[in-house]
Amino acid sequence: MAEGTGEGNGTGAGTGNQGESPKWLEQLPADLKGNAAFGSFKTIGDFAKAHLDMSGKVTELEGVKAKFDALPKAPAKPEDYQFDPVEGLDVNMLNDARPEFHKLGLTNDQAKAMVALEGALWKKRVDAFETKFNADKAAEETKLKAEWGDKYDTRIENMKRFLTTFSKDFKVDGKTVDVGAWLNQSGMGNSPFFIRLVDALAQKFPEDSSPSGRSGDSGDKKGMISLYQ
Repeated sequence: MAEGTGEGNGTGAGTGNQGESPKWLEQLPADLKGNAAFGSFKTIGDFAKAHLDMSGKVTELEGVKAKFDALPKAPAKPEDYQFDPVEGLDVNMLNDARPEFHKLGLTNDQAKAMVALEGALWKKRVDAFETKFNADKAAEETKLKAEWGDKYDTRIENMKRFLTTFSKDFKVDGKTVDVGAWLNQSGMGNSPFFIRLVDALAQKFPEDSSPSGRSGDSGDKKGMISLYQ
């Protein structure tokens, strides 16, 4: 019987110890003694170590936040973006891009880099176009020279005279149009189809039948057939 009682007392004591709070909590103010947040630390030393560890993490986070706060930010308003002039880029296009840059949260430097990149890509496209344009121009000129032979210069001058004569005082909506400038700006002055069309029309008005009554009335006027200037 004594032996059995001893076993019973031992079991009871063990069960009671498992539910006991750490002794160091007795040092806390009455309103903190029952706080479960402290009960997980077996000793006051464990609590102190956890406190220091947490303080270090807070300090580290504050440092990270300080670095983040110091980073460049997007301007307050879309219109606050400032760009360097970029050849080929329309001012209206840049104005349209400002709200999009702001929506993406881009800094002014990031937005400037994107504008500069677009300018560089635009120039690359223009250079590629001009290279092809000049190659096609040279090829077509060579082809027409071979086709027209010794009549080449005469037919070119006849086209110039034809255009000069029949485009004089040409108006659209009541305004006089500079046909030569339009041919150059639009690129039509370099169009093989257009050149052949004008040549076919000009041949109906040979040099000696110019409406002016004078041979070579167009003189050395430039800009009409820019492909063969």
